[in-house]
Amino acid sequence: MFHPSSVARDNGHSFRQEPKLLAKRPLKWSFTDAAALPTVFATVDEAFRDADLKAGQRVLVHAGAGGVGLTAVQYALQLGALVYATAGRQEKKQHLLQMGVKFVANSRDGKMFEEELCSELANGEKMDVVLNSLSHDNFIGRSLAFLREGGTFVEIGKRGIWTQEQMQQQRPDIVYKVLAMDTICEQEPDRFNSLMVRLVKRMETDWTALHCQVFEGLSQCSEALQVLRKAEKIGKLVISVPPLVHDGTYVLSGGTGALGLFVGRALVEEGAQDLVLISRSGGKELELQRSAAKVQIWQCDLASNEAVDVLKAQLERAHSTQAINGVFHLAGLLQDGMLGRLGRADLEAVFGPKVYGLKVLKHVSP
Repeated sequence: MFHPSSVARDNGHSFRQEPKLLAKRPLKWSFTDAAALPTVFATVDEAFRDADLKAGQRVLVHAGAGGVGLTAVQYALQLGALVYATAGRQEKKQHLLQMGVKFVANSRDGKMFEEELCSELANGEKMDVVLNSLSHDNFIGRSLAFLREGGTFVEIGKRGIWTQEQMQQQRPDIVYKVLAMDTICEQEPDRFNSLMVRLVKRMETDWTALHCQVFEGLSQCSEALQVLRKAEKIGKLVISVPPLVHDGTYVLSGGTGALGLFVGRALVEEGAQDLVLISRSGGKELELQRSAAKVQIWQCDLASNEAVDVLKAQLERAHSTQAINGVFHLAGLLQDGMLGRLGRADLEAVFGPKVYGLKVLKHVSP
């Protein structure tokens, strides 16, 4: 969420006001290192400020080798807190210990986590703050056993989390916070902006870049997701996208829909000069067409063989005169329902624009 400039204006028209979800990147930080920080730092800053974490207090950071985890560890250590964490693989545990974490317990087996932490806290010490993202194997309930009376439990997970009522019934003596940074971004952009401002100040002074694994190009997204799924990473995964080529055409199927227009605006803001928006219904004049870019709307139902033949000819002619730099296949049709009531026609309706359309567009992809 860092940007090199503030706002794009073309032909006197501005597509955005000053963005509150962006901040200027400190020049001494690379784009890769800066890209890894905003969401995780904002989450940790908000969590530990709410918990009023102080020097000398104990904090338990679950999934400590992830992006939020490593950020939380660095943040808490800088405050002077005693940091305990969980992790699965041995290399992750070693990485955390080298950072200065006092003890690392198992994050995959709830019973083992409980036994290991009990052994470490043999004198009955308790945590002042728990930062949780684990819900399997009763990690929430097990972690509560290590939280002192009056302590703070901050939940950043999405699945299987406890409600306020559940927590009140189990531990009425603690403070329970559920933190969702995506909701804050959407509903409270000013609040997120203040977190970003604090992050930039830290980056300019005492913050260290997170451990990152970089994947070059959008074609590596699938591989990156596999690494994420297998929980093999330490820190953050970053997809490095090559600079936008300004000359040439960008083709967007479903180009007049909400997602298509969003992507189209982003391309124009990045300097794209020629867009072709493919739409099943065509479309009236768009704000996008009043920009400095050349924006064409081609009507085509990607599920219709006759319409597709015309589209193929149009794309081939366009490709012969100017390079097609990118194709964004955004067309789609929602026709959901109960599985037992779905028939062949329902499947064809959804399959048409998404799957048949892909067969057409892949022939002109760069």
